[in-house]
Order: sequence, then C-alpha cells, then structure tokens
Amino acid sequence: MLLLFPLFLWAAWLLISYIATTDTRLGSLVYTFLNSPQLIFLDASLSNRIIRGFGPIIAAFQDFFIPHDFSSSVKVSFDFLSPLADDTIERLSSLATIFLYGLGWLSFPLIIAYIKAACISLPLYFLVVFFSIANITFATPYLWVFLSMPILVKRQRLQRRCIRPAG
Repeated sequence: MLLLFPLFLWAAWLLISYIATTDTRLGSLVYTFLNSPQLIFLDASLSNRIIRGFGPIIAAFQDFFIPHDFSSSVKVSFDFLSPLADDTIERLSSLATIFLYGLGWLSFPLIIAYIKAACISLPLYFLVVFFSIANITFATPYLWVFLSMPILVKRQRLQRRCIRPAG
C-alpha cells in the first residue's frame, strides 16, 4: 500500500501538469498557481468562493457564536484576496455557515451528536468537512450522501457485530 502512494503522487502531478496546459478556466488557474502562487488570490471568482466558504465562519468566531438571523447579510473582508471580490454575503449557502453562523452555539449539540453517532475514518472525515465548508448549497444531494456515509458504516458494523454465525 505504501508503494502505491508515490505512484499516486506521480499520476496526480501528470494530471495537474496536463490541466495547466489546457485552454480552460481551470487550466489558467492551475497554470497561475504553479508559476506564481501569490497571484491566485487576485482572481475575483476564487476570492468570492473563499469569502462565501469561510467568511460566515470567521464572522461567527468574531461574534462568539451568537445565533444570527438567516436572512441577514454578512460583511467580511480578507486583505489577501482580490479587491474585486464581494465583501457582503447575501445568503448562507454551505452547511457549515448555516450551522456556525446561523445557529451559533445552538449548533454545538447537533455537531457533537453527529460526531458521536458517526464512525468516521480519517479520509471520510476530511471529505465531510470539505463538503460542509465548500460553497455547495445544503440542498445538494451529494452533501447529504457524504454526511450519511459515516452513520451507515457504523450501522453496518453494529449489524455485523450483532449477527454472529451459528457454530
């Protein structure tokens, strides 16, 4: 298994190098990132995605996790991002922003209950965190599939433990 990791890294590098040569939006972003990483944050679209993903979470930290109105706009700015990026978020879109900014400290019991109910391996944990923070609307079925996977894994483990072969 450990021998496959360098092969995986090599294949990933080949894919990234190929994408950088294409004449697409992603290709130009990858090319910019590979040649001058500091310029990637001057892209307004990427800056907006970072602001929409992390802005309400940072605002929740600054407000000490006080619950907010879901229809209120969030005013955020990051100095390292593009000046063309939006500094006001009109709607909360990701699950993490709804929980942490909208519900504030009231979301902590729900998050703790999910962690206790789920049987999460490390790769699945990072996947759940990514899809919770990413600027993906909470109504997207993919998010709910990834959130339900750890609970389904735990349920299957419990069923296998309870059903023992007769012998």
